[in-house]
Amino acid sequence: MQITDTDIRSNLSYKIGFIGGSKAGTAFAGYLIKSGVKVQGFYSYNFNSAIASAYITRTRAYDNLQALVIDSDILFVSVKDAYIHNIWQKIQYFDLNNKIIYHLSGFLSSSVFDNFDGRCLGAASVHIPVAFTNKDTVPRKLKTAPFVVEGSNIAIHAITQIASQTKNAIIRIKPTAKDKYHAACVLSSSLILALLKSASNLVEQAFEVSSQVQASENLVSNLAISALENVNINNNLIAAATGPIVRNDIAMVAKHLEVLQNSEHQALYKMLSNILLDNVNVEAKHAFKNILKYS
Repeated sequence: MQITDTDIRSNLSYKIGFIGGSKAGTAFAGYLIKSGVKVQGFYSYNFNSAIASAYITRTRAYDNLQALVIDSDILFVSVKDAYIHNIWQKIQYFDLNNKIIYHLSGFLSSSVFDNFDGRCLGAASVHIPVAFTNKDTVPRKLKTAPFVVEGSNIAIHAITQIASQTKNAIIRIKPTAKDKYHAACVLSSSLILALLKSASNLVEQAFEVSSQVQASENLVSNLAISALENVNINNNLIAAATGPIVRNDIAMVAKHLEVLQNSEHQALYKMLSNILLDNVNVEAKHAFKNILKYS
């Protein structure tokens, strides 16, 4: 069945193909299948990767890129950012007149599909702000994650229909802000882990018995999880904040700075405390700002 710009289907009979067997692409395909969306299968430069992804999702592994394109109404390019344009250069010479193409990059916009108008029906980027760690594991949080999209109207209309089937929200993003958006994603995922590792190292120094890495990491991760659970309860990041700044305890913050003197921990403490101060209403804000100045 062909897609046309005057007859975008509402019965979700799209046939979807994945170019690339990435962790994100494979897990996303599995999620779509569980939601009742038809996935044809996978093509990859590394055929073994396509086989693995197809096995996990119980779909077909394609050894011919054009065959996957022919069999699909919608194509998701799920490869490393550096290779997305190369894929586009290959497939744009196939018959794409009635096809929609997406990529899953959080950093690149749909402009990577240069001059798509006239070659395919529509193009867009779809990013799912979830950490995909394995091909064969659909993250639990994927169900509550939004699809962050930008691109042509037809492509966004189609992904909105898919999202209505999976019950995910759609958030439209400015194409020119994808790099800023992606930096925020890194701050809230990988760099959060780096922050927790810094805290874990500090906690370990406080233990009577040294080299208790696992215990210190478990302690800080459990504390972080409880803080995030409070966010869900309060439905607001800052409203969930606890600690000395929220309690107007200047003496405690001063002591923290003293024991953290001349360390990366103190720099992190000051930076993050100032961000918190900018977003909370506390009586001692001016006094806090004075002791949290950078030297």
